[in-house]
Amino acid sequence: EQWYGTGPDNAPDGTLLTHNVVAKLKKPATSGQYKLALRLESKSGATARLDNSIPYENGYNILYEFTY
Repeated sequence: EQWYGTGPDNAPDGTLLTHNVVAKLKKPATSGQYKLALRLESKSGATARLDNSIPYENGYNILYEFTY
């Protein structure tokens, strides 16, 4: 998919778009510490960091850490 931070037809308008992502995830097979992460990759393979205040590991933005 092509994702834009602003409207693709009028990018300079400054209006931010909202993207909703839905996924069905299987529960982990074993209990322990887990991380929910998002990887944004360009066509060239470079990854994007969302924000300096969000933990970032190996190209993944760590959105949530939990114990299961």
